[in-house]
Amino acid sequence: MTRKIKAFTDSRTTEVKKAREPKEAWKKCRLAVAKLIADRGHSAAQIAHRMGVSRQTVFNYRDMVRSGGIQALFTRRSSPGRRPIVEGKTRRTFQLWLKRGNHRTLGRATAWVHRHTKRKLTPSGMRKLLARLGARVGYRIDGYPIILAFPTTGPK
Repeated sequence: MTRKIKAFTDSRTTEVKKAREPKEAWKKCRLAVAKLIADRGHSAAQIAHRMGVSRQTVFNYRDMVRSGGIQALFTRRSSPGRRPIVEGKTRRTFQLWLKRGNHRTLGRATAWVHRHTKRKLTPSGMRKLLARLGARVGYRIDGYPIILAFPTTGPK
């Protein structure tokens, strides 16, 4: 027999039971888990099986409600992601150089980025960076990649 999950305090239980039904599916699932915990008659394994989540997720949701209430349960944490290689003043300078036509080959553009950021890019990484900046990359007849055009107004 599995042990029962420790429920919320009375004020948190009232808050969970009075919560309005959200529209998003992930919020509905979280609220349903919280309501089952507030009912105090189910184990973590029973709640997990019924809702299709893991036992650890049940405990995570319980801890979220305990620490910050329903609003904490409806808040998703997101990772900041990787910082762009070329950003800020360096990005604006690079775009200006591209617009002037100073970098006609990927090799020169890659060297410029390496000089200014100390980061080495592969040819495919450089093509992705140029595409994000709005440049068009093409190939010469011999297969050598070149920067064809850079729009005067592009993504910021």
